[in-house]
Amino acid sequence: MEVKMLERLMESFCTVDDFCNAFLPQWKADLIGNGTAPRAPELGLCVSEIITILLMRHGSQFKYLKSFCNEVIGEVLCRYFPAMPCYERFVALQQSVWIPPLHFLCSRLEHRISIYYIYSTALAVCHHRRIGLHQTFAGLAARGKTSMGWCFGCKLHLMFNHLNETVALKLTPDNVYISNFL
Repeated sequence: MEVKMLERLMESFCTVDDFCNAFLPQWKADLIGNGTAPRAPELGLCVSEIITILLMRHGSQFKYLKSFCNEVIGEVLCRYFPAMPCYERFVALQQSVWIPPLHFLCSRLEHRISIYYIYSTALAVCHHRRIGLHQTFAGLAARGKTSMGWCFGCKLHLMFNHLNETVALKLTPDNVYISNFL
């Protein structure tokens, strides 16, 4: 494996881990709850490992997360991520920890330069049969059409410059078109 890729992995992980060590205790203290922690299975990977894997996939040539997890993480980097679950479990893990990566991206926003790319992804909040009962994202979630079909939820718009640095991000209802982000 290339030394450059390992150096990038270590640098990314250290940056993300430092952020998580500072952010997570404050975030957990600010959460509103009834005082008891819900019973759930262990994550297997820590939040900083999940964010690092997502950042590495973004910087790679892989188009799909599944092929990246199976080929790079599963075969090449398996000794650096010994607790890496299967792809399906990793997708569930990444969906359960989406607040810390969002704050990490906001903390790393770069100055606007010249050429920009916008990436939008739909974040489904509930199954389409439960739209009438859904109340958590009542003011933000909406029905919208994606390339994969209809979805009820939000859209995360990310703007990158020509150096692949995140310049801006915005969370909108799912029916907002990408040109309205500008």
